[in-house]
Amino acid sequence: VTHSQPGLCPTEDFEIGRPLPIIHSRPETAKGVILQGPSLAMAMIDGENLIFPKSVTIFDDVYIRDDGLWIYEGRLDLMINRGGQKISLEIIEQSIYNTLGIQTVCVAVSDPRLGQDLAVMVAADSPAKALVQIQEIIFKKFMFQMKPDLFFEVTHFPVNENSKLDRKEALKWCEGRMHELVAKTS
Repeated sequence: VTHSQPGLCPTEDFEIGRPLPIIHSRPETAKGVILQGPSLAMAMIDGENLIFPKSVTIFDDVYIRDDGLWIYEGRLDLMINRGGQKISLEIIEQSIYNTLGIQTVCVAVSDPRLGQDLAVMVAADSPAKALVQIQEIIFKKFMFQMKPDLFFEVTHFPVNENSKLDRKEALKWCEGRMHELVAKTS
């Protein structure tokens, strides 16, 4: 859908290039990117039928710079909405990894005051000071405080049958741990 000119390095993280001229695209803030055009040539399976849509929506949050370059800001279904501030969970994970070299899984958990709050799963073999460092990164880069009781050490991250990260299971696991903590303090 997009491309960068051969031989040119990206000028910023998550730059994905310019839209291809043969595909018509419209990034829409809350809906993703709508792709259309005769060159789309895409078939989709809908139950038992093969359909050929005239447009396809990709649920990515894309920002278009003034010079026309697209910047990927995360998947719309992987956002935390904390007091009206929307942040990509993938971008938070990437920031932690780029700074500390620690793999994390971030999930948005329900919070009655803020709408959602951030829970972070980290591998148990990470350094003991990881919690403080992760809190500092989240505060400096994203401007919010992370609650220490939403920081979970795990022996492994949940994966699906294709060995890919299972974010739904990660969310269920974090919510289950939160309920256990509430029950212990009640």
